[in-house]
Amino acid sequence: MTQRRTNLERRTETRSRLLESAAEVFARRGYAAASVSEIVDGAGCSTGALYAHFEGKSDLFLSLMDETIPGWAGYYGQGVDATESLDDALRVVAARWAALVDKRPEQWTLFVEFWSVAVRDKSLTPEFAERYADIRGAMATLVAGMAQQFSLELDESADTLAAIVLALADGLAMQRLANPNEVSEELFLNALRIVFAAASGAGDRP
Repeated sequence: MTQRRTNLERRTETRSRLLESAAEVFARRGYAAASVSEIVDGAGCSTGALYAHFEGKSDLFLSLMDETIPGWAGYYGQGVDATESLDDALRVVAARWAALVDKRPEQWTLFVEFWSVAVRDKSLTPEFAERYADIRGAMATLVAGMAQQFSLELDESADTLAAIVLALADGLAMQRLANPNEVSEELFLNALRIVFAAASGAGDRP
């Protein structure tokens, strides 16, 4: 029993190292240029070990999305429940956005790689769309929760607002990575204020 548990732990560790290496290589080199040998070298594994866990590079790519996207999905909502006004809640969302861009820029690079691969490879397009829907769904849940928490009557659905907020978050993140002095946390916060003000009639401006 002990030996079986040890083997399972080793397999889990190997799989985790392969995913971590793949994330780094895909973000740095791009999916097309990334090689299996480079990924296994970074993981300290053999090629056989990779194929023992994944069917190939595309399977590794999709598995990496499965590991990464759930963490993104719930990220923005952390801390919102403790706020006392809509503007405070939007400040929390903006602060978490800026922290993710500044402290984990490779996450955005990896997301862009996910997106660019999926729109080129039509076999992966529905796979990406399904996974990104999880992020949009989590954001819609957050928007609906904020509307209830602060008694907002929204003119648009939570799903529509979630799509708009994520478009702002993704687009401004790319701009911030390229030119951080021009795209501030306050800019994203003001964009969120405009969206929620427009969607709730009079809005909740500070």
